[in-house]
Amino acid sequence: MSTGVLPEGGGEGPPRLALTAAGALHAFARAEPDAERLALQAVLAGPELLSPAAWLARDAGHARLLPRAADAGWLTVIHRALRAPDVRLDDFVPQVIAGLSGERCAALASDGGFCVGHTGYNASEAEALCVAAADFTEFAARQRARGWHGASDRVCFHRDVNLLIPSVSFVPFWIDGIDHCLVLGGEPLLNQPAFVELLWGLQAAATRFARQLPAGWHGPGEASGAPPGGTPPGSTPPGGGRGGGGAGLKPPG
Repeated sequence: MSTGVLPEGGGEGPPRLALTAAGALHAFARAEPDAERLALQAVLAGPELLSPAAWLARDAGHARLLPRAADAGWLTVIHRALRAPDVRLDDFVPQVIAGLSGERCAALASDGGFCVGHTGYNASEAEALCVAAADFTEFAARQRARGWHGASDRVCFHRDVNLLIPSVSFVPFWIDGIDHCLVLGGEPLLNQPAFVELLWGLQAAATRFARQLPAGWHGPGEASGAPPGGTPPGSTPPGGGRGGGGAGLKPPG
């Protein structure tokens, strides 16, 4: 099925709906996504990409969103069956984020400044930048509470007076309500499939982790058999998922 309004990539396989980098940035840019963002997130919600027909059939609102998404460049159609990355995050993250930085220096912060992975930076630099990214996320939340919603978007820091190529950029996004922030050294190179792959891999890891939670688990600090803030007994954190044959998107095997 062709949508008739979306750009289509090459290939001879069945059509599959995919987010562009711009679509991924928009879809995951808020801690509490609205219906439009949730519809876009649904493109990456499963273990493999949906056909356009399957996505449209999920909700009547998807058909209304399609022309706007096409105009904004949020969606595309590819002719390859792709599966979500199923790899350990500590192996996957450094590989996939390296190409998003012009200097191949990048880190990923999560949930209050924890460094999920880094490349190009040494450990102390990466940890300091991840804490700074968490501070920016908190700053942005305070500004949104005061009515300035522009603070929820990306920010660049510069050393040169011309403000051309940034020294570092912070790109915040949320997966299942958990804050993340991508730290990129030099020129940010977000407009590529690797950024979509990163978000899909993180969402897939969160889904696998949720499935491992024991019955009766209600979250940190509640009567669930886990210490406050700890990992539930018998479960594996998202970084400890099953290893795979590399960090790339894999065709169904």
